[in-house]
Amino acid sequence: NSDTFQDLGAGDLRSGTDWHTIVGTWDGTDMFLYVDGVQVNTTTKAGTISNNAMYVGARHLGAGSVDNFFDGDIFAVGYIDRTLTAAEVAILDQYYRLAQTS
Repeated sequence: NSDTFQDLGAGDLRSGTDWHTIVGTWDGTDMFLYVDGVQVNTTTKAGTISNNAMYVGARHLGAGSVDNFFDGDIFAVGYIDRTLTAAEVAILDQYYRLAQTS
């Protein structure tokens, strides 16, 4: 299997009781990770997106095996078929912050 997986760490977000907006983007060359609208990590990862499963809230170990399950609530998950700009990520963060208070 030629698939490779890339982890981008955001650090420990478990402190406090606040919700966090986490967004990952990829432009075909670089991957970016944002937390609460701010870029916290980036790495170069060229290639294509495969049609394999995407895991949210767990770590993929290969061959369909997963671990490190997220122990908390996930408010929303979305997929957009283009790269988001930093400004668009900031807008999404503000949208979800407003949604949490209403």
